[in-house]
Amino acid sequence: MKEYCKRYKKAKKFLARSIRGVNKLMANEAFNIWKGTNNTATQMVYMEQIEELSRREEEHVEQIKTLNRKIEMDESSQSHLVSKMQQQSHRIMGNFIARFIHVSLARGFFTWVDKCKDTNNKRRFLRSTMIYWMKNQQAKGFRKWADFSLKS
Repeated sequence: MKEYCKRYKKAKKFLARSIRGVNKLMANEAFNIWKGTNNTATQMVYMEQIEELSRREEEHVEQIKTLNRKIEMDESSQSHLVSKMQQQSHRIMGNFIARFIHVSLARGFFTWVDKCKDTNNKRRFLRSTMIYWMKNQQAKGFRKWADFSLKS
């Protein structure tokens, strides 16, 4: 009876191993078939991309040619631009001289602007200080001081 049980277990193990081996072989064959079809599909994609890149290269060559033509045309018109710039520089220099003559008037205006900025800054600072004191519960003392000092 023991002998029978041992043989039965060995036979069962052998069958399980052989079934696993057959399953692995079938899976490997299926994977190889899939891999082969996948390789051909990737090769087709690469070939399509190569064709697209060669088409784009031709387009870029044409674009470069047109840009080179534009550059040549711009270089020929550059001498005309230089003469225009000289005329504009004379105009700008005239404006600068006129401004320099009227600088004394402008000086008075800018001092007035600076004084206005200073007073506005002081007003903003005083306002922010008052808000700070009111927020920190010091408003009573400030009000008493303001009432006392501003009444006289």
